[in-house]
Amino acid sequence: MVIEAKPKNLINKLKNIIYHKISFMLMNKIIASSKIMKSSLVHNGFDSKKIDIIPNGVDINRFRPFTSNERKINKKKEMRFKEEEKIVIFVGFFTRRKGADLLIDAWSKVIKKESSAKLLIVGPYKPSKANTNYEKSWFDLIFYENIKKTIKNNKLSDSITFTNEVTEVQEYFKISDIFVFPSRKEGMGNVVCEAMATGLPCILTPYIGLPDEFGTPGEEYILSSSNSSSIAKELLKLMNDKTLRSQIGFRGLKKIMSMDLTNSLNKYVEVFFSLKNNK
Repeated sequence: MVIEAKPKNLINKLKNIIYHKISFMLMNKIIASSKIMKSSLVHNGFDSKKIDIIPNGVDINRFRPFTSNERKINKKKEMRFKEEEKIVIFVGFFTRRKGADLLIDAWSKVIKKESSAKLLIVGPYKPSKANTNYEKSWFDLIFYENIKKTIKNNKLSDSITFTNEVTEVQEYFKISDIFVFPSRKEGMGNVVCEAMATGLPCILTPYIGLPDEFGTPGEEYILSSSNSSSIAKELLKLMNDKTLRSQIGFRGLKKIMSMDLTNSLNKYVEVFFSLKNNK
């Protein structure tokens, strides 16, 4: 979570005072998952001495690349993709906040030059028949209908696969070639860590909360401007340069190894024992 420095209205301002100020003052320790989150908290008046940084850990045993290209090809075929198809993956709620509109607009440009490419969208994109309150909290019917219209008008249906929610998301990462995440606002962004741990080159946009822990743009990941033309350009660049894909993917993988879930859990244990001993 990154706190807005200037709440937009009176209700948000009151929430900011009650939740972020009063409740946090009662805490002995605050855990921020990135440097930028700690900076945001300090900027909003919190004591930096109370704040520790512990990155969201990623299970590097679950999220890791295939050990051979042959295994990747076989898995692609098993999941009904062709060997020669380049797969671009997006993981998360398919909403405006996650940049779904930017992604679809970008894809309409990509597919004109890479007609055999596939866009794999993994995660909830419409409510279930139950239509729970949880689903109502993120689903925007008008946005969803506009996205459907864009897909239809640009004849993109054959190049896009929607999975809805899945349990074995790592399998979808493993068969993919590029991860794209044009989000407008995030915290640490677990899916980015998972994509990097799987060895995928990642294309991100400069969203609110983008952490330093992901590395340097152009080295461990690609940073695109927040518009569809730039995203399309970066996608096409990676699609047509296998060496660059490998280099960015490898450096991202190397960077994320320090964020192994075990390391993060051990740091939490240290914090708990520290609080216990200081009682």
